[in-house]
Amino acid sequence: MTTMGLLTHRIPNPRRFDHWAQEAEKLGFSDTVLFTPERIRHNVRRLHAFRYRRGVWEDVVCPYPDVIHDLGYYVSHKTVRLVRRFKHDPNVECVGYGLGHKWEIHNKLQRSGLERYLPATRLYKGPGTVIAMAGQYGAVVLKPRNGKGGTGIVKVERTHDRKPSSYIWQDRRERRVMMTEGRLLRKLDRSYTEGDILVQQWLDIRDRDGRVYDVRALMQKQPNHSWGMTAIGVRKGAEGTIKANLRAGGAVHPLLPFLSGQFGESKAETIADELTRVAVLVPGLLETAYGKPFIELGIDLAVERKGTVKIIEVNVKPGKKIVRALSGEKAYADALFAPIRYAAVRAGIGAKSDS
Repeated sequence: MTTMGLLTHRIPNPRRFDHWAQEAEKLGFSDTVLFTPERIRHNVRRLHAFRYRRGVWEDVVCPYPDVIHDLGYYVSHKTVRLVRRFKHDPNVECVGYGLGHKWEIHNKLQRSGLERYLPATRLYKGPGTVIAMAGQYGAVVLKPRNGKGGTGIVKVERTHDRKPSSYIWQDRRERRVMMTEGRLLRKLDRSYTEGDILVQQWLDIRDRDGRVYDVRALMQKQPNHSWGMTAIGVRKGAEGTIKANLRAGGAVHPLLPFLSGQFGESKAETIADELTRVAVLVPGLLETAYGKPFIELGIDLAVERKGTVKIIEVNVKPGKKIVRALSGEKAYADALFAPIRYAAVRAGIGAKSDS
């Protein structure tokens, strides 16, 4: 009897997790238990969970499962502490661990030999950080240290045609607001506290139409424990937006045809090769830097107008929409369930594969 565990941030209806439980059942798990951090009883090593067996979910109290896949997004410090305590129990088997906040990820990448692929980035120490970097680079992007899905991103651009200095503030509502330096300082002081955000050099990643785009590579752990690239493609932002996030109305394009339209076929092939090489390097380097395993990573890459490749950020729980858009529903399902299939191998009930 081998039990699959699914950890998540909330459970409005366990039926929403049927697909994961059904896949686990096909792979040979006897049960799947679904639970939140608040339902873990650390002192007695038991869970108050929903158990899936033969198509039915029931509310149970049960022992810890044999292997766990974490699907959750945790916001409160209390919940994050509960998750860390659970995952760091030496008797808990998780298929993947967290990366931490964006500043930690940036520092790990920087110390992993990838410095030249990283845009200039500083932790916010006060309004002066933004003014200094906007003066140096012309424009910066402000990113919440614990943000996800492109939420909370702001672009601050210094104008060069006005004196005294003025700035353009563009947030998620995509409005461009002109403001004096004094007004910007007050807004920053009111909006952020020290360490809240990262201030990053703005990369010019507009295409020929003037729209922002990036490149998403989805890397997933294979049954033979190696890393494989499940998909790589372009995410092109909607008109007027400052991010290429698909939730904000972006669209997916195949990598090489898109790059060929921007740089010509020969240069596009060189850029695509470099993008692929960087994406393949990142997972192993991060596992070494963190000293713990991951199960999948979404690597967001930039191609500047001159063709320079940069790493924008790395996500530990990446969406799979790019797979569906590029390769269809079956490939999407395969990507969605890849962590469960790897969990079966870790639990000793799945066959290793070299494919």
